[in-house]
Amino acid sequence: MEYQEKVYEEDNRLFKTKSIGSTYVKGMGNCYCIFRVGKNFKSINQINGFQKHMEREIDTPNANKNISNLLLHGSKDIVGDVERYIKGAWRRKDSVLAKELLLTASPQFFKNISDDELYKWVEDNYNWLKQEFGDNLIYANVHFDETSPHINALVVPKFQNEKGYVLANKRYFGGVQKLREWQDKYSEAMQKNFPALKRGIRFSKAKHIEVKHFYGIINHSITSQELKDVAKGNLLLESNLKRVQGTLNAYRGYSDKVFKEKQTLEEENKNLLIEMKQLKKDKEQYKEVIKAMSILYNLPKNAVEKTFRYVENKLEQEK
Repeated sequence: MEYQEKVYEEDNRLFKTKSIGSTYVKGMGNCYCIFRVGKNFKSINQINGFQKHMEREIDTPNANKNISNLLLHGSKDIVGDVERYIKGAWRRKDSVLAKELLLTASPQFFKNISDDELYKWVEDNYNWLKQEFGDNLIYANVHFDETSPHINALVVPKFQNEKGYVLANKRYFGGVQKLREWQDKYSEAMQKNFPALKRGIRFSKAKHIEVKHFYGIINHSITSQELKDVAKGNLLLESNLKRVQGTLNAYRGYSDKVFKEKQTLEEENKNLLIEMKQLKKDKEQYKEVIKAMSILYNLPKNAVEKTFRYVENKLEQEK
């Protein structure tokens, strides 16, 4: 499974891959290739929001500002590129102008591959996107500045018929069956050079936790006054809220520290995990905490509850 050195250079984009074999660590556990069909963008304003996030034109709390990302396709003027590409194409008032895609893999996969293999993974993904979407691929980049490397892509569903060009998103992503077929196609392509990557579990009911909900909670410290306002004299509830905030802060600490420091943090925060589990045993108090956190953060209750589960699982994994 060797490939020759290739250089991609266009504008200021450059990455090199060297001739290597498939040397990634075997037995790395269950690693999945992930192809996620994201948001429908039905307005230029929504695409502008996508651009600001992709190109880091706005602050991204979970991103490491010291790490650079890689533009693979298109330009930083995503809005302008889309506007020029859809000009003259027929569309309904509620037509999807563009579709967001996410391509990545399980975190364990990236922990066990070399830099050369990482760029081979990037190359395979980029080639697959070009093959499947052709000129409709407007933009693609790699974010290295978050927890796991991932490729963000933007596709315009532009097709030609006997009357001219039309926008028809359903030709790509209409219905559950088509989405499953995309998962099959993507996993087959990735497994050619990375057989350790498995297809996601079919018919799984697992749901992705929106990153904005997760970071919205852990990056906000509840003030004493906020606690009192929400608890309304309930001292037990106020105490429980402090403990939950402590657990969230503990996870933020794990995220920001190197391995040796994490070991120290683990010892310091064992009690918080125990208290969290004890709190869950008291169902009524647990419901009150969820409700209170929902009010404090202005988030849906289910988003808060999912965040608690996520944090608890991550801390357990760190141990």
